[in-house]
Amino acid sequence: MADENEIRDLIRLVYECSLDARQWQHFLAAYAKSQKASGAMLVVDDVVNGSGSVTVSHTIDPFWGKRYHEYYLGVNVWLAPARPLMKPGWIFGGEEMIGDAALQKTEFYNDFLRPQNQFYVLGGVLSLDHSVSSLISAIRPKAGGPIQGAERSTTQELVPHLQTALRLHHRIAGLGAQLEYASEALDCLPGALIVTDCAGRILHMNRRAEALLKSNAGLSADVNGLRSGSASRTARLREFIARAASTVTGNGRHPGGVLEIQRATLPPLQLQITPLASCSTGGKRRAAVAIFIAEPEPAGQPDAELLGVLLELSPAEARLTAALAGGKTIQQFAKDAAVSITTARTLIGRVFSKTGTSRQVELVRLALTRAGRSGLG
Repeated sequence: MADENEIRDLIRLVYECSLDARQWQHFLAAYAKSQKASGAMLVVDDVVNGSGSVTVSHTIDPFWGKRYHEYYLGVNVWLAPARPLMKPGWIFGGEEMIGDAALQKTEFYNDFLRPQNQFYVLGGVLSLDHSVSSLISAIRPKAGGPIQGAERSTTQELVPHLQTALRLHHRIAGLGAQLEYASEALDCLPGALIVTDCAGRILHMNRRAEALLKSNAGLSADVNGLRSGSASRTARLREFIARAASTVTGNGRHPGGVLEIQRATLPPLQLQITPLASCSTGGKRRAAVAIFIAEPEPAGQPDAELLGVLLELSPAEARLTAALAGGKTIQQFAKDAAVSITTARTLIGRVFSKTGTSRQVELVRLALTRAGRSGLG
């Protein structure tokens, strides 16, 4: 496994990538080195529809990336047996899916891997929605042996940070937002967003967040930073922010997470806190933390994105679960989401499997309980 400093540098690079896609090349080069691999990839695959792409890679010839997209995804003997087992956070080696001798008899090996002098792969599942998956993978020649032990542990350490960084990227993608956030971009976000420094002092916020702080309903701010209702909750909040900030300075490994802020007469606020690449303010660089604030729906429907984090669901599964918890039927969800009843039933089957429930009433109870007990208290 990479040493402490190498892992912290890799984690720091992950959060740089979330806001500057050009940094992926640097991260993948460092990641491949940590895996003793000849190449590394961030890949998006759609097995059902037969499409895939090497989104970004290190030392992978663009010719082979194009051929993978056009044909070899469909004959990928690693991915097909892995598909039924996949869930976010799962780490798997190619040799676990097919033995070495069997691999060497396949078209995938002889026409795709062999010309590239590649044989072993280690993959980490970052997200999964219907048939579409995003994965981080490292690949190396047969002489290097399977990617196991220490290298595998490094990937396990990185996966939650990659998941957090990708969620952050998707939430602000298309807004033209950099760390020097334009107020117009911030105000385009559907909810409240606050960017703080490592001490919880506000660097940027959008209008929704400004209104929320002015209402003094659960959160407020002073010269010392964000505050919550009590001294103990304020200390817990700032501790969480400081730990997340330390990740992007190379001094920690905290991937962020969800905290709850209790309010006297209103439903609690749900705070999703994530490390952010260092922010430029007044010509100086400093660590930053993004705080996305969800205010529960009036009808008691949990926030779908929050449920996805708490229950480890895909976006589609989380939307269905939130709809059921808000009192809708599967038929109503299918109509609103413009999907078939069959698709909706497939989704709920997956949700039952992931949450250990077997009936809708159990799932709704779990969703409402988890959304109301996620943590700062």
